[in-house]
Amino acid sequence: MIQHPIEINDVSFSYNGTDVLRGVNLTVRSGEFLAIIGPNGGGKTTLLKIILGLLKPSRGEVKILGKPPASARHLIGYVPQHSAYDRQFPITVWNTVLMGRLGSGKPDIGDSGDEESVASALRAVDMLSFRARQIGQLSEGQRQRVFVARALASKPRLLLMDEPTASVDIVMQAGIYELLKEIKKELTIVLVTHDIGVIASYVDKIACLSGEIFYHDSKEITPESVEKMYGCPVELIAHGVPHRVMGEHRHD
Repeated sequence: MIQHPIEINDVSFSYNGTDVLRGVNLTVRSGEFLAIIGPNGGGKTTLLKIILGLLKPSRGEVKILGKPPASARHLIGYVPQHSAYDRQFPITVWNTVLMGRLGSGKPDIGDSGDEESVASALRAVDMLSFRARQIGQLSEGQRQRVFVARALASKPRLLLMDEPTASVDIVMQAGIYELLKEIKKELTIVLVTHDIGVIASYVDKIACLSGEIFYHDSKEITPESVEKMYGCPVELIAHGVPHRVMGEHRHD
């Protein structure tokens, strides 16, 4: 039986009695690059936390590489929406990425195998020459590359990213997406983003999430699904993905 990186069957989740996810079904196959788009509060980050095993669904089943999420966490690399750090704290790029080895399931870190993994991860994001630089001295785009390297250091089979380009300029955004396009040759990627004007050129498939999921196993998004997701009449533009509001929003 094939074990897909992600298998989500009829998953629902509630916060304090309020439905956040309703009957979500999603299968992500090995080597795919999936983008999840949707409005704020649509449940995108919640879904990532369920995949990571940090939240438990109120209904339904989740399998990550054939395992329960908590048992597969060491196989997942994760880049959160906001990586907390003290700009003044004197930690180097190398040691920041070395911390990612803690996710590999080892009891301690620092041996030659860890050094090889850190060097490989930094090389993959083109940041090895910055290894001795303090993390607080980097630009936003460079820091984000380091955080991607930290996620890669544990040698995951699945990479989850929550708004990885939210704090970088358009040039850096394109650089990060090109980087992910290369990384995708080695592992499966799930990306949560609002950059729907950019992602169509890079990802394999797009899912729309707003409580419910609208997923057609392709990059095609219909006007009807986007209108349901955003709650307003829309016109699809630019590769059939981004939308322009064509009517007034209703606040029922």
